[in-house]
Amino acid sequence: MSFLYGLFINLILISFPISLYFICNMYLGVTKQRDNYLFTICIALSLIALIAFGKKDFFTLEIFLILPLLYSYIRNNKLLSIVISSFLIFVNNYLFGINIYILLIEYFFYFIYYLKTYSSKSFDFINKFILIRSFFLSFYLFNIYSKISFDVGILYLIVAIAVMYLLSLGYYYLLKNQINVLEMEKIKRELDNHDNRQNYLYALTHELKNSLTISKGYLDMLNRCRNDLKKNEYLKIISQEVNRSIIMIQNGLNMSKDDMNYEVLDINLLLEDVSYTLKELFKKKKIKYRVKYVDDDIYLLGDYEKLKQVFINILKNSVESREKNLSIVIDCGIEKNTVHISIQDNGCGIDDISLLGNNYTNKCEGMGIGTYLIKDIINKHNGKIIYESGVNSGTTVNIFLPLFK
Repeated sequence: MSFLYGLFINLILISFPISLYFICNMYLGVTKQRDNYLFTICIALSLIALIAFGKKDFFTLEIFLILPLLYSYIRNNKLLSIVISSFLIFVNNYLFGINIYILLIEYFFYFIYYLKTYSSKSFDFINKFILIRSFFLSFYLFNIYSKISFDVGILYLIVAIAVMYLLSLGYYYLLKNQINVLEMEKIKRELDNHDNRQNYLYALTHELKNSLTISKGYLDMLNRCRNDLKKNEYLKIISQEVNRSIIMIQNGLNMSKDDMNYEVLDINLLLEDVSYTLKELFKKKKIKYRVKYVDDDIYLLGDYEKLKQVFINILKNSVESREKNLSIVIDCGIEKNTVHISIQDNGCGIDDISLLGNNYTNKCEGMGIGTYLIKDIINKHNGKIIYESGVNSGTTVNIFLPLFK
């Protein structure tokens, strides 16, 4: 009874960390580097738990001590297998008094066999590893521990071989299943990246349309304008929009949407620039537009052009949300260590704001595919965006960005 109880306790101590490793790896998903790190920690926990809390008689402990070494070989981790071998040699010599030279021969034999014959695609390595282990266990039992009767020794060997073999095969099947899950995750990530690239191209097209629409509006006004100062002002805005379009096209060609040109910028100056760019559009559509600036200078660490793109996109969506009597108010303030910019309009509103930034929705002359790009840029500035809206009740876009100190 004591033997079976010790077997059960040691089984839990060796299995729990390894099971935890598989659960984390299969369902949480980790990179290859983190996977090796997590595996090493779990193997170390198994060995420490066995030595500290396990049943320490030779019968029960020797069945499980070898398993972490086998696992490291199956994982093809040479460095870890050398460390575990050294540890096991010390433990067996210290706890059970086994001759250190015999132990060196045993573990050296495992390592040489691993280097020459290991293949993670078959059971052959596991079978022969357990066979070698069984030979050395029988040697220890019948030569070193001579007090053990032959019948008890044979029974122990049968139990030891069965337990080691079943646990090894169980681990092997879990490993194969893990590899399949990780491959599926890899395929899923590739598909997600493909979708992201497609989404980005849609958003890029939308932004280019915005820029061209602004440029076209100013070109139309330029043709009708006789004031030279106004013409120069219109040409300057058109030139800015053309340059912005060129930058967006370059980013789209090399798909470098993750590149951010961070600089310290004044949010008040940025909002003034945005207002200046859209001033004539607001005037043409008779839009009531007001910006509530903060008296103090507010600085952010961000990409000036991309944040300008965000605000122009939001304001363009507001402009398209109502034909007449539209009003837009921008409010800027500081909340703790965060800059809060709110953009409020009295447009047609949005039925389901949960779709914004994720899918492309039909818009009531309002929020469209550009919301994906807005969310992407804000996220890359470690900020967040919150929409408040309802049908025929207008929309408020709240943007929160870290304050630069």
